Amino acid sequence: TNGAAMKAWSASMLSLRTPDNLIATTYEIAHFTHNNVISVSGACAISTAVNAALSDGIKLKDVMEAAIKGADQGYSYAEQHGAMMMAGPSVARRIELAVQIGQKHASWESAVSELADIIGTGLHASEAVPAVFGILACCGNDPEEAILAAVNIGNDTDTVATMVGSIVGALHGIESLPSNYLPVLNKANKFKLEDLATRVLQLHNLVDVKNNFIPKTMLQ
Repeated sequence: TNGAAMKAWSASMLSLRTPDNLIATTYEIAHFTHNNVISVSGACAISTAVNAALSDGIKLKDVMEAAIKGADQGYSYAEQHGAMMMAGPSVARRIELAVQIGQKHASWESAVSELADIIGTGLHASEAVPAVFGILACCGNDPEEAILAAVNIGNDTDTVATMVGSIVGALHGIESLPSNYLPVLNKANKFKLEDLATRVLQLHNLVDVKNNFIPKTMLQ
């Protein structure tokens, strides 16, 4: 199922200083609950997309290409490390199909209908994960539109929207989203997401004691 992919963005946060270990880190997170090749493939598609999106000057097209490569790498890595084989289509090839569908549409309203009918948005990783990239291909340069599309695509919308949100958030930054979103999320969930973000960066020595963030160009 797609649960490993839903939480795979966290692998990118754990690999800020060690991007070469991203696939291994993703598998380490995924295999406790989703130790099969298709789920891991889907998880690696998301983690590599988020990782790519965090790079300076990256384009949406590059992010989607990274996801396809990551899905193939994740499948191979999982197979080599003893993950269970599972019947099902290739996540990578279905991402390619979903991207073709998304690119045909000028608006998310029409895109989500075709994506839901052909790609699907159910629990299987080969449905929900490719659907994410179909949405991105349609409206990934508008983060709010992309999240809105994911919420309205039907079936496993919370998972699809989480994955879409993690990628467009990494690609475009918090400045691209309405300023009232963060206070609402913090209040509703009793979160302090700003503090959590700072703690993650401190863990990797990417923020100083005054919470001045180190630029992306210094992450290499």
